[in-house]
Amino acid sequence: MNFPSSPFKTFAEPADGHVSLGRAIRGLLFVIPVGILAAIIIPTINPKAPTPGPIIFLVATAVVWGVIVSGIRVAAQWERGVVLRLGRFSSVKGPGILFIIPFLDYVRFIDTRILTLNIPNQKVITKDNVPAEIDGALFFMVSDVEKAVISIQDYRFAIAQYAPACLRDVVGGLSLDELLSEREQIQAKIKAILEDRVREWGTHVDSVRLLDINMPEELKKMMSRQASAEREKRATITKAEGDKIAAINLAH
Repeated sequence: MNFPSSPFKTFAEPADGHVSLGRAIRGLLFVIPVGILAAIIIPTINPKAPTPGPIIFLVATAVVWGVIVSGIRVAAQWERGVVLRLGRFSSVKGPGILFIIPFLDYVRFIDTRILTLNIPNQKVITKDNVPAEIDGALFFMVSDVEKAVISIQDYRFAIAQYAPACLRDVVGGLSLDELLSEREQIQAKIKAILEDRVREWGTHVDSVRLLDINMPEELKKMMSRQASAEREKRATITKAEGDKIAAINLAH
Protein backbone atom coordinates (compact mmCIF):
# COMPACT_ATOMS: atom_id res chain seq x y z
CA MET A 1 0.00 0.00 0.00
CA ASN A 2 1.18 3.53 -0.80
CA PHE A 3 0.09 6.41 1.41
CA PRO A 4 0.53 10.13 0.78
CA SER A 5 3.15 12.06 2.64
CA SER A 6 2.02 13.48 5.97
CA PRO A 7 3.44 15.05 9.16
CA PHE A 8 3.40 11.53 10.60
CA LYS A 9 5.04 8.29 9.53
CA THR A 10 2.64 5.56 8.51
CA PHE A 11 3.87 2.15 9.55
CA ALA A 12 3.13 -1.25 8.03
CA GLU A 13 5.11 -2.78 10.90
CA PRO A 14 5.15 -1.93 14.61
CA ALA A 15 7.14 1.15 15.59
CA ASP A 16 9.70 1.96 18.28
CA GLY A 17 12.03 -0.96 17.61
CA HIS A 18 9.39 -3.67 17.37
CA VAL A 19 10.25 -4.26 13.72
CA SER A 20 13.71 -5.36 14.79
CA LEU A 21 12.26 -7.42 17.62
CA GLY A 22 9.90 -9.23 15.25
CA ARG A 23 12.73 -9.93 12.81
CA ALA A 24 14.93 -11.21 15.62
CA ILE A 25 12.22 -13.60 16.80
CA ARG A 26 11.61 -14.84 13.25
CA GLY A 27 15.34 -15.29 12.75
CA LEU A 28 15.77 -17.32 15.93
CA LEU A 29 12.73 -19.49 15.21
CA PHE A 30 14.14 -20.20 11.75
CA VAL A 31 17.84 -20.68 12.53
CA ILE A 32 17.54 -22.86 15.65
CA PRO A 33 15.23 -25.62 14.27
CA VAL A 34 16.95 -25.64 10.88
CA GLY A 35 20.35 -25.81 12.57
CA ILE A 36 19.25 -28.73 14.76
CA LEU A 37 17.83 -30.55 11.74
CA ALA A 38 21.02 -29.93 9.76
CA ALA A 39 23.14 -31.21 12.66
CA ILE A 40 21.10 -34.42 12.62
CA ILE A 41 21.01 -34.98 8.85
CA ILE A 42 24.49 -33.90 7.72
CA PRO A 43 26.44 -36.52 9.75
CA THR A 44 24.32 -39.29 8.14
CA ILE A 45 25.43 -38.30 4.64
CA ASN A 46 28.18 -40.53 3.23
CA PRO A 47 30.85 -38.18 1.78
CA LYS A 48 32.13 -40.92 -0.57
CA ALA A 49 28.75 -41.63 -2.10
CA PRO A 50 26.47 -38.70 -1.18
CA THR A 51 22.80 -39.11 -1.98
CA PRO A 52 20.68 -36.04 -2.83
CA GLY A 53 17.72 -37.21 -0.77
CA PRO A 54 18.79 -35.83 2.66
CA ILE A 55 20.03 -32.56 1.12
CA ILE A 56 16.76 -32.05 -0.78
CA PHE A 57 14.78 -32.85 2.38
CA LEU A 58 16.84 -30.35 4.42
CA VAL A 59 16.44 -27.56 1.85
CA ALA A 60 12.72 -28.21 1.36
CA THR A 61 12.15 -28.26 5.11
CA ALA A 62 14.11 -25.01 5.55
CA VAL A 63 12.08 -23.29 2.82
CA VAL A 64 8.72 -24.46 4.21
CA TRP A 65 9.69 -23.58 7.76
CA GLY A 66 10.96 -20.18 6.63
CA VAL A 67 7.61 -19.42 4.99
CA ILE A 68 5.74 -20.43 8.15
CA VAL A 69 8.01 -18.38 10.44
CA SER A 70 7.68 -15.31 8.17
CA GLY A 71 4.06 -15.00 9.36
CA ILE A 72 5.09 -14.12 12.92
CA ARG A 73 4.67 -10.48 13.99
CA VAL A 74 5.11 -8.63 17.28
CA ALA A 75 2.79 -5.80 18.35
CA ALA A 76 3.54 -3.55 21.31
CA GLN A 77 1.10 -3.03 24.17
CA TRP A 78 -0.22 0.17 22.55
CA GLU A 79 -0.56 -1.31 19.04
CA ARG A 80 -3.27 -3.27 17.26
CA GLY A 81 -2.82 -5.12 13.98
CA VAL A 82 -5.58 -4.96 11.35
CA VAL A 83 -5.37 -8.13 9.25
CA LEU A 84 -6.58 -8.15 5.64
CA ARG A 85 -6.92 -11.59 4.07
CA LEU A 86 -6.89 -11.53 0.27
CA GLY A 87 -7.79 -7.84 0.46
CA ARG A 88 -10.78 -8.29 2.80
CA PHE A 89 -10.91 -7.39 6.48
CA SER A 90 -10.28 -10.46 8.61
CA SER A 91 -9.63 -9.50 12.23
CA VAL A 92 -7.90 -7.19 14.69
CA LYS A 93 -5.00 -8.76 16.56
CA GLY A 94 -2.56 -7.76 19.28
CA PRO A 95 -0.85 -6.82 21.43
CA GLY A 96 1.94 -9.40 21.70
CA ILE A 97 3.04 -12.08 19.27
CA LEU A 98 0.57 -12.76 16.48
CA PHE A 99 0.59 -14.96 13.40
CA ILE A 100 -0.62 -14.18 9.89
CA ILE A 101 -0.82 -16.48 6.89
CA PRO A 102 2.10 -15.65 4.58
CA PHE A 103 1.19 -14.42 1.07
CA LEU A 104 -2.53 -14.34 1.98
CA ASP A 105 -2.61 -11.86 4.87
CA TYR A 106 -1.47 -8.27 5.10
CA VAL A 107 -1.25 -6.60 8.52
CA ARG A 108 -1.12 -2.90 9.30
CA PHE A 109 -0.29 -1.83 12.84
CA ILE A 110 -2.10 1.14 14.39
CA ASP A 111 -0.85 3.16 17.36
CA THR A 112 -3.69 3.55 19.88
CA ARG A 113 -1.88 6.04 22.15
CA ILE A 114 -2.78 9.72 22.27
CA LEU A 115 -1.09 11.41 19.31
CA THR A 116 -0.11 15.07 19.05
CA LEU A 117 -0.49 17.25 15.97
CA ASN A 118 1.05 20.70 15.84
CA ILE A 119 -1.00 23.39 14.03
CA PRO A 120 1.54 26.18 13.37
CA ASN A 121 1.13 29.72 12.02
CA GLN A 122 -2.49 29.69 10.89
CA LYS A 123 -3.20 33.09 9.31
CA VAL A 124 -6.81 34.13 9.93
CA ILE A 125 -8.97 37.23 9.54
CA THR A 126 -11.42 37.83 12.36
CA LYS A 127 -15.00 38.97 11.85
CA ASP A 128 -13.95 42.59 12.45
CA ASN A 129 -11.19 42.32 9.79
CA VAL A 130 -8.21 41.98 12.12
CA PRO A 131 -5.37 39.72 10.86
CA ALA A 132 -3.85 37.26 13.30
CA GLU A 133 -1.61 34.21 13.39
CA ILE A 134 -2.56 31.33 15.68
CA ASP A 135 -0.47 28.39 16.86
CA GLY A 136 -2.38 25.39 18.16
CA ALA A 137 -2.05 21.74 19.12
CA LEU A 138 -4.44 18.84 18.62
CA PHE A 139 -4.45 15.73 20.80
CA PHE A 140 -6.27 12.70 19.40
CA MET A 141 -6.26 8.89 19.43
CA VAL A 142 -7.58 5.95 17.44
CA SER A 143 -10.76 4.55 18.99
CA ASP A 144 -11.70 2.07 16.22
CA VAL A 145 -8.70 0.59 14.40
CA GLU A 146 -10.85 -1.13 11.80
CA LYS A 147 -12.38 2.16 10.64
CA ALA A 148 -9.01 3.92 10.82
CA VAL A 149 -7.65 1.52 8.19
CA ILE A 150 -10.69 0.78 6.03
CA SER A 151 -12.76 3.97 5.98
CA ILE A 152 -9.92 6.39 5.09
CA GLN A 153 -6.62 6.12 3.26
CA ASP A 154 -4.46 7.88 5.88
CA TYR A 155 -6.31 9.17 8.96
CA ARG A 156 -3.28 11.06 10.26
CA PHE A 157 -2.78 13.02 7.06
CA ALA A 158 -6.53 13.72 6.85
CA ILE A 159 -6.65 15.12 10.40
CA ALA A 160 -3.52 17.16 9.72
CA GLN A 161 -5.36 18.82 6.83
CA TYR A 162 -8.80 19.12 8.42
CA ALA A 163 -7.78 20.56 11.81
CA PRO A 164 -6.17 23.82 10.50
CA ALA A 165 -9.15 24.45 8.19
CA CYS A 166 -11.56 23.96 11.09
CA LEU A 167 -9.53 26.33 13.29
CA ARG A 168 -9.57 29.04 10.61
CA ASP A 169 -13.32 28.63 10.05
CA VAL A 170 -14.15 28.99 13.75
CA VAL A 171 -11.83 31.94 14.40
CA GLY A 172 -13.00 33.68 11.22
CA GLY A 173 -16.49 33.96 12.69
CA LEU A 174 -15.32 35.73 15.86
CA SER A 175 -14.30 39.27 16.66
CA LEU A 176 -10.87 40.09 18.08
CA ASP A 177 -12.26 40.68 21.56
CA GLU A 178 -13.99 37.28 21.50
CA LEU A 179 -10.80 35.62 20.26
CA LEU A 180 -8.77 37.07 23.13
CA SER A 181 -11.32 36.60 25.92
CA GLU A 182 -13.13 33.33 25.07
CA ARG A 183 -10.28 30.93 24.46
CA GLU A 184 -11.86 28.04 26.35
CA GLN A 185 -15.13 28.32 24.40
CA ILE A 186 -13.22 28.50 21.10
CA GLN A 187 -11.22 25.37 21.95
CA ALA A 188 -14.40 23.50 22.91
CA LYS A 189 -16.12 24.55 19.67
CA ILE A 190 -13.21 23.44 17.49
CA LYS A 191 -13.05 20.13 19.37
CA ALA A 192 -16.79 19.51 18.86
CA ILE A 193 -16.60 20.18 15.12
CA LEU A 194 -13.53 17.97 14.71
CA GLU A 195 -14.99 15.18 16.81
CA ASP A 196 -18.17 15.12 14.77
CA ARG A 197 -16.14 14.57 11.60
CA VAL A 198 -13.21 12.37 12.62
CA ARG A 199 -15.48 9.94 14.49
CA GLU A 200 -16.30 8.47 11.07
CA TRP A 201 -12.57 7.77 10.63
CA GLY A 202 -12.34 5.72 13.82
CA THR A 203 -10.55 8.44 15.79
CA HIS A 204 -11.37 10.49 18.88
CA VAL A 205 -10.30 14.07 19.64
CA ASP A 206 -9.01 14.33 23.19
CA SER A 207 -8.50 18.11 23.25
CA VAL A 208 -7.59 21.20 21.22
CA ARG A 209 -5.35 23.91 22.62
CA LEU A 210 -4.64 27.40 21.27
CA LEU A 211 -1.00 27.99 22.15
CA ASP A 212 -0.29 31.51 20.94
CA ILE A 213 -2.10 34.37 19.17
CA ASN A 214 0.08 36.83 17.26
CA MET A 215 -1.18 40.16 15.92
CA PRO A 216 0.47 42.98 13.91
CA GLU A 217 2.78 45.22 15.94
CA GLU A 218 0.74 48.35 15.17
CA LEU A 219 -2.37 46.67 16.56
CA LYS A 220 -0.47 45.61 19.67
CA LYS A 221 0.64 49.23 20.22
CA MET A 222 -2.93 50.48 19.78
CA MET A 223 -4.22 47.92 22.26
CA SER A 224 -1.46 48.91 24.66
CA ARG A 225 -2.46 52.58 24.38
CA GLN A 226 -6.11 51.64 24.83
CA ALA A 227 -5.31 49.63 27.94
CA SER A 228 -3.18 52.50 29.27
CA ALA A 229 -6.00 54.98 28.63
CA GLU A 230 -8.48 52.65 30.34
CA ARG A 231 -6.24 52.38 33.40
CA GLU A 232 -5.79 56.19 33.45
CA LYS A 233 -9.56 56.60 33.22
CA ARG A 234 -10.13 54.28 36.18
CA ALA A 235 -7.42 56.08 38.17
CA THR A 236 -9.02 59.50 37.46
CA ILE A 237 -12.47 58.23 38.49
CA THR A 238 -11.05 56.68 41.64
CA LYS A 239 -9.24 59.92 42.53
CA ALA A 240 -12.41 62.00 41.90
CA GLU A 241 -14.46 59.72 44.13
CA GLY A 242 -11.79 59.98 46.82
CA ASP A 243 -11.79 63.77 46.60
CA LYS A 244 -15.59 63.79 46.84
CA ILE A 245 -15.57 61.62 49.96
CA ALA A 246 -12.84 63.79 51.49
CA ALA A 247 -14.84 66.98 50.82
CA ILE A 248 -17.96 65.48 52.42
CA ASN A 249 -16.02 64.43 55.47
CA LEU A 250 -14.44 67.88 55.67
CA ALA A 251 -17.87 69.56 55.52
CA HIS A 252 -19.12 67.39 58.39
